[in-house]
Amino acid sequence: MMAFLARPIAKWLIAGVVAVVLTGVAVYLTGALRQAGRDAERADQNAKTIERQETINDADARGPRTPDAVYRRLRDGNF
Repeated sequence: MMAFLARPIAKWLIAGVVAVVLTGVAVYLTGALRQAGRDAERADQNAKTIERQETINDADARGPRTPDAVYRRLRDGNF
């Protein structure tokens, strides 16, 4: 076995295997980082959507219920 490792071709073979493994690890990590970035962006978008929906719901809860209430608020200047 040691005689095989002493040959120049064995050294290149080992270097090639190491290069392939390192390339595979780099590709995997790049994909994982991209997915993490997408997940973070999706979480930010969900938080913004929830915030907007809460604002809409709050405005709807404080808004006038009937046409008469709208008229009163317009007349009083409280709209």
